[in-house]
This record gives sequence, C-alpha cells and structure tokens, in this order.
Amino acid sequence: MSIELLFVVIGLTFIIGFAHIADSLFEDTDHGLAYITEKKMFMLTTLSVTGKSYDIHSTIEFNESSDQFKVHVSVPVESLDSGMIERDKSVQDFLQIADHPKITFTSDWLAYDSLNFDTHLSKNISGLLCFAGKQFQVDFPLHFIRHDNFTHITGVLESTFTKLDMACPRVVGGLVADVKDRLDIIVNLRSDKIDGLEELLLPKKVETELG
Repeated sequence: MSIELLFVVIGLTFIIGFAHIADSLFEDTDHGLAYITEKKMFMLTTLSVTGKSYDIHSTIEFNESSDQFKVHVSVPVESLDSGMIERDKSVQDFLQIADHPKITFTSDWLAYDSLNFDTHLSKNISGLLCFAGKQFQVDFPLHFIRHDNFTHITGVLESTFTKLDMACPRVVGGLVADVKDRLDIIVNLRSDKIDGLEELLLPKKVETELG
C-alpha cells in the first residue's frame, strides 16, 4: 500500500468516526462528562473529536463543624468513549492510564448554604483538577437548574493543551491529523446521582416567631 493510499484510508476512518457526533452531547437526564478537541485532517479540514463517560463517581466531604463541604468527582480514564477503540487507546496512553487511572476534580471548601437556590443558579466552582500525574487549579463555570426530582448541573471548562501543560497529540507526525490547541471539558450531572448533594442545593427554610 502506498503512503498516499494509507493517508486516505486513515483519513476516512477518522471522518467516519466523527459522523456520529451530535449537536448536543447530553440529554438533560444524563449524568456524564465529556471532552472536546479538534483535529485538522491532512492540513485542510478541521473536525471535532469528542469522548464521553457516564461512569462518574461523586462524594461529599464535610469539615469538622459541618458548615463547609467539598465535592469530589472522579472518572476512570478507561471509561472515556469516542466511538473509536484505537483513538480511545491513544487517549489512555496520552493520559498515562497505567500510573494515573482516574481524572479527578476536588472543589475548594464551600459554605454549607452557598448553593441554595429556588430555580436557577450560575456559579464558578474553584477546585483542583488532576490527571496524568498533574494538578491544576481551575474555576469551573456551572449552571444549576431545578427539576422536580433533581437539579441539572451543566458547565464547560474551556482550556487548551498548553494551559494544561500538555503537548498536542499528533497522528503520523501531523501529516494525517494535527490536533489543535483546544481542550474543553463538559459536565452534565444530576444532583440525585451525587450522594448528599441534593440536600445542600435545597433552599433552607427560615423559621420565624410571631407574637
């Protein structure tokens, strides 16, 4: 097989893999995380690359006086699914899965009543993002929307490989595909899937005495 034909075959494989990407990554009722980056194919066409996981592990930690809390979120690297097995293996190698099998986020301490709201709330949640043995302090912009039985939590952390101290991946030295310096992390979470969080989101009732 000539090198030119090899490039065409690999290029078509990537294009077929991208065809399933929908305008909306998640439904409102989903509980998941995703990443988005972009590849320039054969130095001509720019295509989006998306990987998703629904394997989200979340816990709440309170301080000794129970007036502050942290949220811990972890995602197994092996659960990220882009629709292409080989690409997912490359992502796992890129994120050093053997030594660092999880992506984690731990929020800073939050006041017990800091997320109380009636219908909608937008708030930046600061915390520590960890993957591939590296740690980054980030501000995650989140939107909270109240539903009947749970709170829908969405947000996009817009970043780049450069900001996260990573070299952009390349395919065949950049001749087939060159990854652009963009890496966004998207969350679409349900409060009822995070033990203890729903109670913290409910508005606190203030009792008053009449007389």
